[in-house]
Amino acid sequence: MMALEALALRYVKLGDVNVIIDHPAYDAIRRFARYGEGVKHWPYHRQVLFSMDAQMKRPDSGQWVQAGFGHDLIVTPHPETYFTFLLYGVNFTINLGGPSIDGYALWLQEHDPLKRIGVKLIKKVVDGKEVDFLEGSFSSNAGANYDRKAQLMKSKQRL
Repeated sequence: MMALEALALRYVKLGDVNVIIDHPAYDAIRRFARYGEGVKHWPYHRQVLFSMDAQMKRPDSGQWVQAGFGHDLIVTPHPETYFTFLLYGVNFTINLGGPSIDGYALWLQEHDPLKRIGVKLIKKVVDGKEVDFLEGSFSSNAGANYDRKAQLMKSKQRL
């Protein structure tokens, strides 16, 4: 259900919430989330991107804190829409259009999920222990811009 809510929020920000209500591409996940209809299990992709103790800078204070959670939508060139949820370094991704994760696996062959959100993983030794630091913007706008650039690059390669 969280994936549908994130999608609805995106469409509200774009001023077109009726798309999620009316578009048949989201019928399967709506039925699965609301009524348990369709497939028995909706597949997801799980990937560890960084350690659960990774540090990031708070945007408001610049203070280093433990990186917690975030979410975003990924639109692939196929076109498919994926919801991705990052929780203490573990990234969970599902397809909003159907019960298949194959397109996301293909997308991962050419794309780095951290680079997409404007973040770089830096490993440093602190007090004799290796610690992950995430440097960058953590921005869903960065993700949307990344998707647009990737699609433009793909289009240019075809020409």
